[in-house]
Amino acid sequence: MLRPDTSPWGDIQSAIQLVADLPVWQVDTAQHGGFLIEQPWADQQFSPPALAQSVMLNAWYAYEQDANFIIPLWENARLRAARSLDDAFLERQLKEYLPDYWQAVQHPTRHRLSYEIRYDGQYWLVRQCRLPNGKQVDAVHPTPFQSQDAAYDSLTANRP
Repeated sequence: MLRPDTSPWGDIQSAIQLVADLPVWQVDTAQHGGFLIEQPWADQQFSPPALAQSVMLNAWYAYEQDANFIIPLWENARLRAARSLDDAFLERQLKEYLPDYWQAVQHPTRHRLSYEIRYDGQYWLVRQCRLPNGKQVDAVHPTPFQSQDAAYDSLTANRP
């Protein structure tokens, strides 16, 4: 297994592989840390809402120790067992601290889309969608918006 050599939190001081045959590393830096998970494996193992909660760094998904590190534990029983955490504890944490993720995994068809506003002289509302075959596509609103506020208003009004 490849060991990560960089992190979004700074230079890695220690990296521990959580389960011997899984590409999941708990890393610590001088100030912070979290989980780094190899992209190809995570793409196969984690739900789209779980992947959306991470930060990408090269070919690694990063889950910050103070924010969303419990998501990989919730999504993979072997990781959960390696940390000796039970489902009830994780469920309480997710409901309280990551309610958007919790709702998305409880109602996956309602939360399949994420939204972004792009600017190239005009404001465009773009929906990213992961199709059932795993392919990700962008659906762009057919007309541009005059302001970022107008795009956000449309985003709020059209959220599934």
